[in-house]
Amino acid sequence: MTLRVAVTGVSGDVGRGAVRGLRHNPFGAEPIWILGLGAGEFSDPELDRYCPLPLVRHPDYVDALLAALRRHEIDVLLPGIDAEIVVLSSARARFAGIGTRVVIAPPELVEAADDKLLTALFLSARGVRTPASYEPDAAGGMSFPIIAKPRRGHGSQGIHILADGAALQMFIAGTPADYCLQQYVEGPEFTVGFLYDSQGIMRDAVATERTLAAGRTVRARVTESPDMQNFIANFGEKVRGIGAINAQLRWHDTEGPLVFEVNARLSGSTEMRVAVGCNDPLRLARHFGRGDAIERAQPRIATVFRRGSELWVEPC
Repeated sequence: MTLRVAVTGVSGDVGRGAVRGLRHNPFGAEPIWILGLGAGEFSDPELDRYCPLPLVRHPDYVDALLAALRRHEIDVLLPGIDAEIVVLSSARARFAGIGTRVVIAPPELVEAADDKLLTALFLSARGVRTPASYEPDAAGGMSFPIIAKPRRGHGSQGIHILADGAALQMFIAGTPADYCLQQYVEGPEFTVGFLYDSQGIMRDAVATERTLAAGRTVRARVTESPDMQNFIANFGEKVRGIGAINAQLRWHDTEGPLVFEVNARLSGSTEMRVAVGCNDPLRLARHFGRGDAIERAQPRIATVFRRGSELWVEPC
């Protein structure tokens, strides 16, 4: 039987990357029927069907999503919208009732990943190093510069870099209640896409050094080194996940890798990863939909560039 997969947020980078990965299917492999889901009208020739949904914050969102999944007899749902992860997590039992497997992290990781201050506490408690992170009124003793960021923000929105004590005091005086402060970390930035199986065992991970523009990855260079592999093994052992987990970190010269954000979903650079042979969406769909083992990828050591919706790959 054809595997039927739904992807939410197909107009965004995560959802579009998932669709491209599902369509990038080796010759002779089982075909995949793809249902795209999102707010408003949308068209993509790579989708077999598109279904508009209410905004995630609408009280009928889950009901509308369930109805679409049931109507199209979906086997696997790959979430692609940041704001819906917590919503889907709280509705797990309802999705199980219609026979759709939602590929989503354990509840405790979903909760922690939704709040950057909780992320730091969650990781630190498990032995994964993070930048020093505090509530705004507990910033005494931090060295500058400091990054002020929304605890539940996405895509680098609302971030402020505080260069000195005067900037910190001004920010604290007018700060919204939902901000936290993190020590700024010098060093290259990496994103690491982890894949966990249905039993919570990390099966693969690939790291890329990245360059951002307006919160979006525009350059990603596949990175393989003994130090990075040690970080990956340590994270995979200490942080239990299910499906795709994306960790973002900076590599400090003396302190090593410091994780500043975790997303309990596929990476926004998924399409770039697919382009170098690391097809996370396809492996997840087959594992959660058919029980196939998650095999390790053999990515090309290359750099992927993105401009708009266009990608190109250059060997390293």
